[in-house]
Amino acid sequence: MISVVVFGYVSTVCISIALVPQIIKVLCSWDTASLSLGTYVIADIGNISALIYGIAIHSGPVIATSWLTLGGSVILTVCILVGDYRRRYRTKGTL
Repeated sequence: MISVVVFGYVSTVCISIALVPQIIKVLCSWDTASLSLGTYVIADIGNISALIYGIAIHSGPVIATSWLTLGGSVILTVCILVGDYRRRYRTKGTL
């Protein structure tokens, strides 16, 4: 019988891989106009909470999922902030 922990790690891989296409697209194009900053800020808060919870209950899959998705979510949050800054403060011939 397959351990339930295996399903947790499979979930970790799937959830983490799901962010990769968005991260690649944003890093290549710097087009963040259609992304919601609020969504990723809430995701960051949720991932931090889940990481703390995973550490508290000593759950490897929860810790791994939270850690990896937090990394991806933070990357996207920073890209959105940089994109917003560029759109807001861009003057002709700069940036």
